[in-house]
Amino acid sequence: VSHEWLTQWPHCSQKALQRDVSDHRPILLKDMRLDWGPKPFRSLNCWFDDPSFLGFVEKKWKGFLVTGWGAFILKEKLKHLKKSIKEWNKQAFGNIHTEIKEVKKKYQ
Repeated sequence: VSHEWLTQWPHCSQKALQRDVSDHRPILLKDMRLDWGPKPFRSLNCWFDDPSFLGFVEKKWKGFLVTGWGAFILKEKLKHLKKSIKEWNKQAFGNIHTEIKEVKKKYQ
């Protein structure tokens, strides 16, 4: 990073990340003044391969009893579903995110 870049963007940091599929390293730029909130929830393809997953989601969704107006109900049900899926994931697959990181690290 050049001196001019640091002068132009004094509140930014940069980090070279690990290579994944490409032969290039992605660069993560962060503005230290901004709080982006929690990381977004992401689903894993292996969940949909598990025969119990869709039934689990349907059962949990129908089991959440929330009152209020439509958007509030949706938000609350999604919040509860997210928590339930995270717990299910740990039971069904263990700590898969750590395992994925370890495998990527091993083959780099």
